[in-house]
Amino acid sequence: MTTDQEIYREAKRQINRKKGFYRHFSVYLAVGLFLFLLDLLTGGGVDWFFYPMLSWGLAVLIQYFSVFGIPGTNILSDKWEEQQMEELVTRLEKKRNFYFQSMKKVQLLTKNH
Repeated sequence: MTTDQEIYREAKRQINRKKGFYRHFSVYLAVGLFLFLLDLLTGGGVDWFFYPMLSWGLAVLIQYFSVFGIPGTNILSDKWEEQQMEELVTRLEKKRNFYFQSMKKVQLLTKNH
């Protein structure tokens, strides 16, 4: 069972993850603008600011998928995580129950002999 405190904690965790993403994205945009202007002012002919921004942009994109999931799918979303957790718990409980039932049978067989 989920208590009100657990629900509140989970909501707080999700909000903090979203806040973290928005902060990260804001810093990415600000630094990107700064590097673009610096590249423009130095006028070296090569748009070098793309290189750090592309790799950093990939990290921002990965964080986005981690926080919000992949758009149009349920993959990596909070619902997906809950479903995966429920499936794994169910599978592990079945294994545990099978193990305990097998052990009971072994105990019964050894008692009878």
